[in-house]
Amino acid sequence: FFYNSIVIPLFDENGNIVSLYGRNITQKKHLYLKGPHRGLVNRQGAYSTEKLILTESIIDAISLYEMGIRTVIPCYGTNGFTFNHEELFKNNRIKEVELAFDSDEAGIKGSIAAASELEKLGVETITRPNLPDGIKDINDFVTFNLNIRQFAQDVVETTEDAEFVKQFYKALSGVTILDPTCGSGAFLFAALNILEPLYEATIERMKD
Repeated sequence: FFYNSIVIPLFDENGNIVSLYGRNITQKKHLYLKGPHRGLVNRQGAYSTEKLILTESIIDAISLYEMGIRTVIPCYGTNGFTFNHEELFKNNRIKEVELAFDSDEAGIKGSIAAASELEKLGVETITRPNLPDGIKDINDFVTFNLNIRQFAQDVVETTEDAEFVKQFYKALSGVTILDPTCGSGAFLFAALNILEPLYEATIERMKD
């Protein structure tokens, strides 16, 4: 069933694996075990914050997580906001959710539906991000040949979300650079040229 697929475990509140998600890497299909969706990915992302990012897919959430954004939890598609999500948000008193669904028609409708469910829980919703033309989702954006550094800097410089700036600085502070060639240090200088503008922009926003 999960042949030729990336398989990701889904966990309950006690850390037990209760289901599996698969993404076929050749046919690009989403695969789930039979029955209702159970378990969540990155449940711990809700434990120490009042704000979360909710993505349409698990792969999108993992892409953001790998970029250092830890407060992200995925749905199971456009209609994949489940009882487990509701329970997690209520138990951890989540107050605000940024919806990062796909930019296509299905994603827009799914975002509206998720916002409706969240409003019933008393959670404020923000629809993000405004993806460039031709980019369908978060994962496409991350893997597309775009200037990610400039995009991140633009977001930091324009956002009104102080918590986002704080978390972004925390993620930057945790970055470790290793030179894979152990050579002249050119790789380290290239990394510095990317990170320095982000540090400067983040520090300036934190002063505000």
